[in-house]
Parts: sequence; structure tokens; C-alpha cells
Amino acid sequence: MKVDREPLRNRFQTANRIKSLVRNYSTDLDDIYVQRQGLNGETVPLSALGLDEMFDYVRRLPYQADPKPKEIVSRPCHLFSGRFQGIDCKKKTVLMASWAKRNGVPYRFIGSSQREDQKVHHIFPQFKIDGHWINADATYPDYRIGESKELTFAEVL
Repeated sequence: MKVDREPLRNRFQTANRIKSLVRNYSTDLDDIYVQRQGLNGETVPLSALGLDEMFDYVRRLPYQADPKPKEIVSRPCHLFSGRFQGIDCKKKTVLMASWAKRNGVPYRFIGSSQREDQKVHHIFPQFKIDGHWINADATYPDYRIGESKELTFAEVL
């Protein structure tokens, strides 16, 4: 497995790396199989899940922050290789945006803050559904698709 290492010095560099990973490796989702929820419990690639199923799957993946001071992003196939015990907002954003790309759903990335100083510390995707941008932030298990958050700052990255 080839590993590229580069320092991610700011939110714009991090967002550009995430965009590149989605653009170049969204097809990884075609080779990652999961058991679908429901009566038949069939095994399907992540790319074949519906939006609600994909969101539920990703939000249930254990959250784990990157070891400080490192910021780590990864292509989808590496997230399931056993290297990561949990994944953070950046990696969950890669998964959700990769799903959107594979399914023809327009997407963009939002950098946000809930801090008083408005320093951006979080990223999540938005999807354009029926002409409206909706939040698809699957970072934590209690988040819901389309849910708005109390933010002190947000920007499209």
C-alpha cells in the first residue's frame, strides 16, 4: 500500500486533500461490502446504499480524533483496512462525499466552528437535494441528516 505523507497546515489545504481523495478514490466504495439493514440483510457495496442507509452506516462508525498534533485524511479503502480504530469528521466526510459522487448527488464541504473565537475545527459535507443544500454531517451517532447546528462560523471550503 502506497502512503503519501504531507503536512496539512490549514483548513484549505486539508479541504483540498479531501476533495482530491473523493475525486480520485470514490470508486473504492464499489469494493467495500456491508450488510444492508432490513429483512433480507443482503450484502452490497457501500456505493449501492441509499442516502439514509449510507448516513446511518457512517454515523455509527466509532468516532476517534486524530492524535495531536497530526491531521490524517485517507481514501475510503484504507479506512476499512484495520489501521483505524475509529474515524473523525474528515474521514467521515470523505466517505459521505464519495457516496454522493458515486450516486451523482452534488456535494460541497463546509468548514465550521462552535467556538467563541470562531476558529474552524470541523468539516462536513452538504448535499444538494431538490435544489436545497442539506447537511450530511455523520460525525457522531446522534446526528441526523439535514440537521442544523448552532455554529459561530461556517464557510464553504
